[in-house]
Amino acid sequence: MRTKELKKYIFKIITYLAPLYAYKKFWNRKGAFDYPKKIVHNKESNFPLIGIVEEQRNFHYFYIAACEEMNVPYVLIDLTKSNWIDVLNQSGCKGILVWPSASSTVIKNMFDERIKVINEDLGYTIFPSYNEMWVWESKRRMHYWFEANEIKHPRGWVFYDYNEARAFLDEVSFPLVFKTNHGDSSQGVKILRKKAQAFEILNKCFGSGVNMGAGFVKDLEWGSIFFQEFIENPIEWRIIRIGDSYFGYQKVRRGDFASGSGDAVFSDLPLNILNYVRDITDQHNLKSISFDVLIDNDDNFYMIEIQSLFGDTKAKRKLIIDGQPGRYKYNYAEEKWLFEEGIYDQNNCSNLRVEHLLQLIHNK
Repeated sequence: MRTKELKKYIFKIITYLAPLYAYKKFWNRKGAFDYPKKIVHNKESNFPLIGIVEEQRNFHYFYIAACEEMNVPYVLIDLTKSNWIDVLNQSGCKGILVWPSASSTVIKNMFDERIKVINEDLGYTIFPSYNEMWVWESKRRMHYWFEANEIKHPRGWVFYDYNEARAFLDEVSFPLVFKTNHGDSSQGVKILRKKAQAFEILNKCFGSGVNMGAGFVKDLEWGSIFFQEFIENPIEWRIIRIGDSYFGYQKVRRGDFASGSGDAVFSDLPLNILNYVRDITDQHNLKSISFDVLIDNDDNFYMIEIQSLFGDTKAKRKLIIDGQPGRYKYNYAEEKWLFEEGIYDQNNCSNLRVEHLLQLIHNK
């Protein structure tokens, strides 16, 4: 067996076993603690109690760390429980921090459904906002949002009709990008360089289904297919806004993709893209958001992803200029950007998210 084939085989085994272990571990917690679990600080806090929704891969630990550092009292909420509404209403929290899980399609749909009810029907203040989280980890929704709001992005095509998709592939030029709807860190993304590859994927999507890469073996996507324009040899940036703080860095490519590597190159941000992100986020009231941006060989830029929550860099920083960490803030009165030196991105920017939620609660 060749090295490449062996790596694929090992990855398939890991893909099969690791989620099963995590799934079993999560669902078999036998009374480790009751819900809601309230954390009481030794020293008094002047902040209101906030709820932290548990995430199956423990990304909510960023929120816990932020609250501990800021002396903000919090309560953990498990949305998978059948009595989740009673648990939430009895918790006493004044606002809720959410980091939805994409560990499986089942869990992703559960979060989508219950977060909407929490915000719109129960009236809780949540952060990020429901609108920000609606596009999170859904490439179809991102595409629709880009199209509807005339955001610069690569052309894309979503098909629910097999024959229409087949006719499209007979005419389109290659390479072409295939994306599953769910899947983070480049999981579920393939560069299709030949028509035969595209038809193979098409038949799977409208037949047995396609696994999203890191999910459960039975977590298949079928009945639709999403293709996207291929951008040759791009530079990729991530531009972030949390509250009124801006960060960004260039993402390092590993093979065909930059997503998921965690590697970053820090330099000053492209001003035209920074201004564009500010205008979009101001217009749509987006306060916890990142844009992944491709720049082609002709200096055209394209938004390829919008995420309300995102992974960390290996450097743990989100902006470094001339060796100094910091953030950008925009002075609207003077119409200029200001760089403030300091550490503002603690705990994967979760301190800023806690700060913004507290402000929302105060203003309510």
